[in-house]
Amino acid sequence: MEAWGVPALNTALLLLSGVTLTIAHHALRAKHRGTLIAWLAATFLLGFLSSASRPTSTSAYTELGLRLDSGIYGGTFFMLTGFHGLHVTLGA
Repeated sequence: MEAWGVPALNTALLLLSGVTLTIAHHALRAKHRGTLIAWLAATFLLGFLSSASRPTSTSAYTELGLRLDSGIYGGTFFMLTGFHGLHVTLGA
């Protein structure tokens, strides 16, 4: 599995959403409501984009044949990616 495709995009979205959320938090503390709303909207958009790109990251299953019953790595991989997808979806 190549690291520079969808995995790199999802990592960039994740890191960038942390930055936008931090800026929104600082705006909240400074009581700048307009800035807060704009940066929270950007965070929501990044979370939505990350969730929308999640189904395309199943190349571990299609290209590598990784399944839940592939041993500890397969079970751990799908459990962690599934819980992370749920976390992003509920957070958005």
